[in-house]
Amino acid sequence: MDFNSPYSVTDPAGPSLSLDPSTGLLQGSIADTGIFDLTISALEYRNGALLDSVMFDQFVQVYDCAHLSKPEASLPPLLANCNSFTVSFPNNSTPLYPGFNFNNTTFQWEFGDGGSSQQIDPSHTYADTGAYQTTLIIFPGLWCADTAYSKVLVYPFVQASFTHNDSCLGQPVLFTSTSTSTGGPIVATHWNILLDSTTLDSSNNSSITWNFNKAPQTYTVLLTVETDKGCLNTDTQSLNIWPAPIPSPPMIPS
Repeated sequence: MDFNSPYSVTDPAGPSLSLDPSTGLLQGSIADTGIFDLTISALEYRNGALLDSVMFDQFVQVYDCAHLSKPEASLPPLLANCNSFTVSFPNNSTPLYPGFNFNNTTFQWEFGDGGSSQQIDPSHTYADTGAYQTTLIIFPGLWCADTAYSKVLVYPFVQASFTHNDSCLGQPVLFTSTSTSTGGPIVATHWNILLDSTTLDSSNNSSITWNFNKAPQTYTVLLTVETDKGCLNTDTQSLNIWPAPIPSPPMIPS
């Protein structure tokens, strides 16, 4: 077989890539792009005599990352919905190079409890409560590799909820939080009353009262609670306000 310089039978990927004959460690760099077939043999000797050998082909695909924009790994800095032991991880990294096949080693997730994944947007179930640091490496081992970190809070369950009395236009409506948490005490409460996308009122009290002055109309009420571990949960409800009935005029006897 003929090789073009600087490649040869002994250096099929070039002289910058070397194989330690004792440990089998293959290291170095490949100076060109393409798919390289590295044939590796393991020889067994006894008393200086060759007994047997095994051989396999290691295919290495090399990309020139200088021709691709350098990617950026990105994760939300905090994942703290705290509604389950199972957490879904959004991968906000850009760009993801969907047209390239990196031999399924494009993503490397470490979930902070010994678990790992190579999926793009994985889910992971934790065995216990706690705060975990998740690490995402994109294109590990390549020049264009990048790393992002996220803090994951697993303290289920915190559930935001509230009740309110019925009312008509101009009458006060009382909103009372009935939120619960088994992952630490609730330390913060925040209300928002909206008409379409406009905020009419907000409050940090455990309960609030509000007079609605437009009817018939549907309002949106949001309650967000936070535990001492930083876990958040929101309850969103719609409230219909109707005009007060108009009394009928008295009937005059004929």
